[in-house]
Amino acid sequence: MILCERDLEEVLDSQERMLVRRNQVQRATLQRRQMLKDEYTRTLDRMKAMLTRRPDTQLLVIEQRKVISDPFVTAERMNQFLGGGLDIAKMAAAIDPTLFRNQAIPLQGFILSPKW
Repeated sequence: MILCERDLEEVLDSQERMLVRRNQVQRATLQRRQMLKDEYTRTLDRMKAMLTRRPDTQLLVIEQRKVISDPFVTAERMNQFLGGGLDIAKMAAAIDPTLFRNQAIPLQGFILSPKW
């Protein structure tokens, strides 16, 4: 199993922007955001623990931010995890950093460009 994690602040910000576009503004309070982050963390921790205990189940966790900032390294990790033989260059080239619009912290040293 490959699990891709994303910063929950970015997810919450993205959801709020979507609600604004739909005229369904429901800004989450700081307390609600913290409660959601805590539950998200607990759920991920429980899921990872359950998956690592399952026989015949392997887990690779990747972070969305690292996929975008260094797609080639992530593609190499995924290729190795899946037994090799994948086209790492094509996998890395499929990442479009311009779609990473809701960033809690801008990627450092990474210029968002549609061309690789």
